[in-house]
Amino acid sequence: MKKDTVSGSTEILRDILEWVEECPSLEDWHKFKEFLLTSYSSMAVILNFIDFVERSIKAQSFREIVHAYRKLVKEEEDYIKRKSLEVLRHYKKILTYSRSSQVIQVLNALRFRGSDFEIFISEARPSMEGIKTALELASSGVKVHLFTDIVLLDKISCVDVVVTGADAIIGQYFVNKVGTKIILEEAKRRNKPAILIASRLKILNKNMEKFFKLTSGEPEEILFPRKGIKVYNPYFEKIPLSLILPIWALTE
Repeated sequence: MKKDTVSGSTEILRDILEWVEECPSLEDWHKFKEFLLTSYSSMAVILNFIDFVERSIKAQSFREIVHAYRKLVKEEEDYIKRKSLEVLRHYKKILTYSRSSQVIQVLNALRFRGSDFEIFISEARPSMEGIKTALELASSGVKVHLFTDIVLLDKISCVDVVVTGADAIIGQYFVNKVGTKIILEEAKRRNKPAILIASRLKILNKNMEKFFKLTSGEPEEILFPRKGIKVYNPYFEKIPLSLILPIWALTE
């Protein structure tokens, strides 16, 4: 399994579950666990799954563990989708950023139910996962407006609501793609509501916080080495929860 820098954390988790379900040995699990801790240390749903496996491994087979966790994921996804549909059906122009499979799932369900809305989204450089999101939503019949990243900020004035996913929720902040914070700050300045569509499985377990860290991409994604230029390519940032309303808090 190779490191995935485009998909959302829940999408990546599904691939991980498939691998672990067929895990041949305890030794292979420990090797795979080290790969996950190195590659996805910013994604709580993956760190929490590692914790789940470690607590279950003495009593259950890998197949049983994966079956139990899939059930948890499905129950939480159904809950989040139901709550999100109740709220988002009132909005006609929705701005989102980067790629969240949970956000996409909700928007596709909204469209399937006949809701007529438009999406405003940007490329999400350097991995360009925003384009993948735009194409996927457009293929479902959603009208999509695609912009470069910096232009998206100016389009906040045109929308009714900002919606984003999360890779982790820790204490008083959540973690998402770099650029999320400035979008939410601008939304607050313009008095636009902002909603976090994220599973509660992304609330990082306390005992896994020691493994959490914000990861960065390779400089070569931006520019191959040039004399006198130091390239920075952060993937994730911390955003205060005060800038956004988690969907479960908004609707319960």
